[in-house]
Amino acid sequence: MKKLALFLPTYSFTHNLIPACHKNFEVRLYYYSNERKDKNIEQLKKEIDEYLTWADVAHFEWAQELLIVATKMIPKKCKIVCRLHSNEAFNGKSNMINWDKVDDLIFVNNNVQSIACSNYIIANNKPINSVMHVVSHDLDFNIFKPKLNRTMGYKIGISGHIEYKKNSPLYLYAFHALYNYNKKFKLYIAGEHTDLRLQVYFDHYIKENKLPVIIEGRNNDMSKWYEDKIFLLNTSIFEGCFYSASEAMYMGVIPLIHNWPGSTMYPKEFIWNTVDECVNIVKRITNKNYTQIIEKNHIYAKEKFTATNMDKIIAIINR
Repeated sequence: MKKLALFLPTYSFTHNLIPACHKNFEVRLYYYSNERKDKNIEQLKKEIDEYLTWADVAHFEWAQELLIVATKMIPKKCKIVCRLHSNEAFNGKSNMINWDKVDDLIFVNNNVQSIACSNYIIANNKPINSVMHVVSHDLDFNIFKPKLNRTMGYKIGISGHIEYKKNSPLYLYAFHALYNYNKKFKLYIAGEHTDLRLQVYFDHYIKENKLPVIIEGRNNDMSKWYEDKIFLLNTSIFEGCFYSASEAMYMGVIPLIHNWPGSTMYPKEFIWNTVDECVNIVKRITNKNYTQIIEKNHIYAKEKFTATNMDKIIAIINR
């Protein structure tokens, strides 16, 4: 069994990764939050070097500080694999990595790959030479109990914090249009405000337009939360791993997805550019066999975001 050094700056998106690694490798896990200030750079280098020297292969989840340090070390100690999500493609971290030291680079979607590679060429005047792979995110099906036998209701959901990268004002406008179409609709938000300026605008818009918007805060049982929702509204400006739409489809909730770069990973009949198009999707769905749409979406999510995607990552680490 190969020895794997698993480097994590956060536990986000690792619900299936960690157990899969322990199943297939002898693992030493190194967790170092980017917010921690208790280690200087020399101490960090020493600890990373110890893990790389011990390991046959190292996997870095996220292309951030840990990988920046590791790829500046001489000589290279073991095979290195990285999974790059989306933040690193925009915050400049991936441009600071010596990709010549990274054997395999995994992207969560094609758009992230295109942006990260283009930005790196601009910043460094050379391409990324790692072997590249695109592997979609995977759902933890064990924590969700699909409810496919639904009747048309009026609860529309938003999953995620109220913030700029989620393009939150746009989902207010979209819901406003939906509410004008049918006054029975209500919007439920499983998330919290993260920006005071946006919160002031949010409260003002909801009050001025008398919209039934309920901000419920964080929810630790999303399977239960999805049970009584009929649509899930999304207006993000960009996503790497868009879990909420995937979860919703698996659970039997129909997504209404704004056309952000990469949204084509979802069926085009649920993607909209304008709020009028969003309303038209809802009108079209309410006049069709709703159960048939739900069942089709459930199968799509189950096949597209299957746990076998994690098997692909393990195979890349192990190759």
